[in-house]
Amino acid sequence: RSAATGVTPASTNKVLTAWAALSSMGPGHTLQTKTVLEGQTLTLVGGGDVLLAENEGDPNATAGHAGLGDLARATAEKLKSQGTTSVSLRLDDTLFSGPQWNDKWEDGNQQYVAKVQPIMVDVSATQNQGYPEDPAMEAAQAFAKHLSEAGITVDGEPTRAAASGGAREVASVSSAPLSDILSVSLKTSDNTMTEVEGRLVAAHAKETTDFAGASKAVLAQLSKDGFDTSGVTLLDSSGLAKGNKVPARLLTQIMTKAAGGEGGSAGRTLIADLPVGALDGTLGKRLHDTAAAGTVRAKTGSLEQTASLAGVVTTADGRQLAFAVLANNIPAGTSETVAAAIDNHFVAPLASCGCS
Repeated sequence: RSAATGVTPASTNKVLTAWAALSSMGPGHTLQTKTVLEGQTLTLVGGGDVLLAENEGDPNATAGHAGLGDLARATAEKLKSQGTTSVSLRLDDTLFSGPQWNDKWEDGNQQYVAKVQPIMVDVSATQNQGYPEDPAMEAAQAFAKHLSEAGITVDGEPTRAAASGGAREVASVSSAPLSDILSVSLKTSDNTMTEVEGRLVAAHAKETTDFAGASKAVLAQLSKDGFDTSGVTLLDSSGLAKGNKVPARLLTQIMTKAAGGEGGSAGRTLIADLPVGALDGTLGKRLHDTAAAGTVRAKTGSLEQTASLAGVVTTADGRQLAFAVLANNIPAGTSETVAAAIDNHFVAPLASCGCS
């Protein structure tokens, strides 16, 4: 019903960003946070990793995989081996450009998304709990503290400046692969992480790394991969803007390709990274005691007047179906009720039917 009409998708919008990221960069893509040196100036360069551990990284984790403390200690060791014991510290967060806040987001949504910057101490740990005023500089200050503890004197406070072309790399740390990062952002519906992912798609496509460039790059990748993007308006990557418009048809096209033989590693990763009904993420408390428990993988969406769900479900006779339900203009305060209706009167019956 009205499958080709663009409507507000809420966080099912994240499916578009996730597909574009996986298709363009690949599930194994990693993000580097590095230090470079020119003279006595050391620059911490953000590469898009917003899951950095404040101190030691954990190679078995996704959030906190790479650590700022580890980077500081590796940097200090290299500096001391070269006879350098004192530096001034700069932060290069110029990978992203343009506004860090979207003027299409309603005021009050600051609790749901941090400023969009290319380096942060594990943003997933503070989701919806109030974000730092300047996450990138917070990361730089944590790095400076560990650098000092490792025996390198840091002159003054960190300042912002792009690394010079002549600076040489000192040390680096690497994130978990994109496949794991997307599992965190999709299962928890993390707005900040998804906005960062959109800008990384833009950087990869050599578009401007702002909101407009991210939207342009995501849509271009979807079109390149054969999806019909007519009727789409993208104002952000996360779905927080009410002005986003996405047809249900596009969401089901993505799910169908991802789950089918043509989806490749990008498709398999996308499906695997989605929340599972009655098990985890934003579906962990939904679909219990229904036929869809454990058999549906889907991305949720919720705004004040929008409830949405898009994914795949395995029916009682083993058939896999792709679906998208986008309910708009619902009365304020009823999103949970409408979500329950989608679960109980649409998804659960699909799961229990013998459709063949």
